[in-house]
Amino acid sequence: MLRTAIRFPFITTPVFSASRQTRSILTAVINATDGLTESQSEIYNLAKRFADQELKPNMKKWDEESYFPVGTMKKAADLGFAAIYCSEELGGSGLTRLDASLIFEAMATGCVPTSAFITLHN
Repeated sequence: MLRTAIRFPFITTPVFSASRQTRSILTAVINATDGLTESQSEIYNLAKRFADQELKPNMKKWDEESYFPVGTMKKAADLGFAAIYCSEELGGSGLTRLDASLIFEAMATGCVPTSAFITLHN
C-alpha cells in the first residue's frame, strides 16, 4: 500500500482513523517527523500543536469574516515563529531554513493563509 501511495499520490482512498474521520492514504501512512533530528522534531511538534490548538479551530471563521488574527500572530511570535532567521543576539530565533520549513508546514495543517503570512514575513 505504501508503494502505491508513493507512486500514485493522487489516490485518495479513504481510510478510517480512531476518530472515524476519513483521511487520504498519504496522511495515514506518513509520519511527518520521520528522518528528523530530535531538535527538528521538537520544532515541528511545537508548531503542529500550535496549529491544532490556535489555528485549526478558527480558520473557517477567519476566512468567512476576512479576519486577521493579530492576537494569534503575537502568540506565534512568542513561540519563536517570528524573526525565525534572525540571530538570537538580535532577538530572533536563529533557526535554519529547514527549521523554518518545518514550522511553516506544520502551521499549514491548521490554516494555510496564516502559515503563508508568517512565511512571507520572516
